[in-house]
Amino acid sequence: MQKLGVHEKLELHEQIFNYMKNNGYYNAYDPDQQIQMDIQNADKALSLSKM
Repeated sequence: MQKLGVHEKLELHEQIFNYMKNNGYYNAYDPDQQIQMDIQNADKALSLSKM
């Protein structure tokens, strides 16, 4: 696996952040809403594991 330099890591982090923000997976500016979304996602993951 190729090692990434600092600039590549920052670019990758930016791409991931933008993807998550643009697709509604991450709300950096409303922590209460983010916490609720995290709880819903955790509950969903737990229910899927029981199938």
